[in-house]
Amino acid sequence: MRTETVPGNYRYAILAALAGIILIFLRSSSCYYFFTAFLVLFVIEKWWGRLNYLPLLLVIAVSPVIGYLVYIWSFPIRLKLSELAAKSLQLVGMNVAATGNVIMMDGNTFSVDPACIGLKLVITSLVLGIVIIGYFEKKSSVALPLWKTSLLLVLILFGAVLSNFVRLLMLIIFHILPENFMHDVVGLLSLATYVLLPFYFLVRFLFRKRLSTKNASKQLPLPNSIHIPLAAKLVLGSLLLLQIVNGPQFLEEAVENSSSIEGIILDGFQKEITSNGVLKLQSEEALIYIKPPVQFFEGSHDPRICWKGSGYTFSSVEIDSVGGKSIYTATLTKDADKIYTAWWYENDADQTPHEWNWRWQTLKGAAGYYMVNVNCTDPVVLQKWVTRKIF
Repeated sequence: MRTETVPGNYRYAILAALAGIILIFLRSSSCYYFFTAFLVLFVIEKWWGRLNYLPLLLVIAVSPVIGYLVYIWSFPIRLKLSELAAKSLQLVGMNVAATGNVIMMDGNTFSVDPACIGLKLVITSLVLGIVIIGYFEKKSSVALPLWKTSLLLVLILFGAVLSNFVRLLMLIIFHILPENFMHDVVGLLSLATYVLLPFYFLVRFLFRKRLSTKNASKQLPLPNSIHIPLAAKLVLGSLLLLQIVNGPQFLEEAVENSSSIEGIILDGFQKEITSNGVLKLQSEEALIYIKPPVQFFEGSHDPRICWKGSGYTFSSVEIDSVGGKSIYTATLTKDADKIYTAWWYENDADQTPHEWNWRWQTLKGAAGYYMVNVNCTDPVVLQKWVTRKIF
């Protein structure tokens, strides 16, 4: 949304330049995304008029960073939702039990999967929330401050969690299985009822209150042309050149620093370092992947993403304690294949299954954490190798 009919300043050019300089020293597809987005916002502001903060928030909402955070970090929320749903139904006398992200009732299982509280729902909620705010800003010619808009979008996230909790209860109570078309209908109704409608009326109330205390300024018509100074054109040319320079690095496959895993050996296992720098140990009993430590802000080759990319589906995900280790366990299925998998993060002094934990410890200066992923076709054998000392 344009707020002024004069060219914007160089704020997005500065952000784009910073992202471009970082890319020279650090390969990051997310950073390249933001570099491109800031470049586009700079062009729009200089050629069309100064923008409010909604386009920036939209860029963040649909960014790969948000997608990664929602998919990975929503796992603990899904586990808690399963537990709360089971306990809530038990209070009214229903025979319900929860194991990890799976709820069992009368021989039927209901899984709180990424499709439930995950990428599609959260990002859709955020985008529609931004559209609703933009509608009222356009209608009233008044823009909310950044902190208030951000707070409203945080409320959207809480609404999405509540929506999925109610949806899960309805699916269980009425025995609506995934193959039933009502499974998606219930999800859409929950999204509209518990997220979008309350959010719409809340935003309308805020704008009415704001208009009652502040005179809205009428939006001026866009002039026929905006003079673009030579300096802006030179900045744009420099940013485009920086983008071209940084682009070719993404045509090559990313390779991790494999020096930290080259010395790891397990008796009876064939050893291989894959093309992207991950240690692969394979025997007749188990397949183990060990991924080198990364910085706290980098992606960790999470198996929930890597295995999904290979066509496998995760189910029965839970946090378990095996041999004194707190780990994630799950079942992988692909056609007739069934694999039992476990994963965790570990360094020489600590072990944790939690994404936020190892990132926080690394930020505080702890030694790098290895990602360990053990896979077996037999759950008993899996427990054996989970307890095995690898490092």
